Amino acid sequence: PRLPPGTPSWCHGFCQRENKVIIIITLHRTTSAKTRATATLRQPAHTAKRYGAFHANPTKLNMINKENLDQHIDYFVLYFGRTPEYYTERLNWYLSGKKGSFNIYAFFLSFYWLLFRKMYKPFFLIMLFVFIFGIIGETLLLIGVVDQVTYSYFDKILLFILSSFIGCFSNKWYVQKSIKTVENVINNSNDPNEIEKILKKKGGTTMLGPTILLVLAIISVLIGSSN
Repeated sequence: PRLPPGTPSWCHGFCQRENKVIIIITLHRTTSAKTRATATLRQPAHTAKRYGAFHANPTKLNMINKENLDQHIDYFVLYFGRTPEYYTERLNWYLSGKKGSFNIYAFFLSFYWLLFRKMYKPFFLIMLFVFIFGIIGETLLLIGVVDQVTYSYFDKILLFILSSFIGCFSNKWYVQKSIKTVENVINNSNDPNEIEKILKKKGGTTMLGPTILLVLAIISVLIGSSN
């Protein structure tokens, strides 16, 4: 029979029902939390990265160093393209903390070498400096502060200084760029074929840039000689 509310037996039964509901809710919340945690751990790399759990991916590289270079050396060979032996040796030097080495090809070819090795950032920065220096030099020449002989003399000195500067730091710049590129590519892709394709595209050499620069230099000389 249904007990009237307020009696001791009714209160006892009501409390038992409330306790059962609380226990069921608690178990449901605990189980849901465990399920969400398990699902997060089982997420693929790109999904985990989206939710800030990409650090749990064992393939992620924080930094390439001397200790782990051997297991990633093939990536650098792909990136360097031509003459990989020379640049892998310079890579070892750099990671070992040794002083930079002089690149004789970068010294003689200077801007052409930078474009040949797809070093576009230092190329445009140095060209910006040359452009500013040229404006200053032309201004001083027009107002009569320097004559044409002095201007040509300083122009040749500047070219030698820039060539020496590129020869001294080109290997360091190139190695630093290769490390940054390899780390970014490996961290953003788990497909070996895609990694190989991207490294070959970003690295290696190209004759397009040097050819364009050479054509522009020839045109500039022809225009200058005609005047």
